[in-house]
Amino acid sequence: MDKEKFKSVFFKIVNKYTITIVVFLCILFMGEKHNAMQRIEYARQIKALEQEIEYYKELTRKNQEKLEQLQSDNANLEKFAREEWLMKEPDEDIFKISN
Repeated sequence: MDKEKFKSVFFKIVNKYTITIVVFLCILFMGEKHNAMQRIEYARQIKALEQEIEYYKELTRKNQEKLEQLQSDNANLEKFAREEWLMKEPDEDIFKISN
């Protein structure tokens, strides 16, 4: 009789705690606005945005270096204008070859 009584009490306790844990996990992962799944998605978005920030910082640094080169020497400025904007002298002809 003691074994049966112990088993019934044990299963009542286990079931009560099991149900409580399952409900808690459901609330944690699927309930409310700021649940665990949403936090994981936000963490992914933050990581992607931080990578994008690093990309644009590097791009800004490269453009700043290019600007300093263009402002420092007229030969660099003329070379840039000819290559990028296809500018020319009045008595020159430009032939653009593309693949």
